[in-house]
Amino acid sequence: MKKSLLVLVFVALIFLLTACGGGQDKISAAGAGYSCNAKITYGSEIKADAKLKVTGGGVFSATIISPKEFEGLTFNFDNENMSLSYGDLKADKISVADDFYGFADLLNGIFLKLTTGSPTAVGSGDDYIYNGQSDLYRFSVTFNGDGFPKQISVPQAGLTVTLSDWQY
Repeated sequence: MKKSLLVLVFVALIFLLTACGGGQDKISAAGAGYSCNAKITYGSEIKADAKLKVTGGGVFSATIISPKEFEGLTFNFDNENMSLSYGDLKADKISVADDFYGFADLLNGIFLKLTTGSPTAVGSGDDYIYNGQSDLYRFSVTFNGDGFPKQISVPQAGLTVTLSDWQY
């Protein structure tokens, strides 16, 4: 009886030790200085493809590739400051009240958190998730195994960004 109880306790201990942690690993977000492609969905009306350039330290840009009527429009962020450029034209200190600019402001808040802090994502394999809080919304970022963001989600704002083709 004692032997059976000892074996049962031993098996239970092994089960607890291997089950704790659930195979979760931690990774850090990729360093700044990369670019990637982005498919952006913001609410029910705004869908766009863009090229993101993450310089770091709160500096990043998003250049619209499609829809065609906005192709080449670039949102430039330097920490809290946003400007727009299109060819030789540039507008500084843009208000982000317009819905079209709203997605860019949300992305700025998220990339500011990702590139000025040292977020750690938890997961395993090719899915590591970081949950954070911007000024207004909770967000989640799914990273690949190399620390590059592959999806950004802000459910309350209706923002989903799928990222791919990262290059340093």
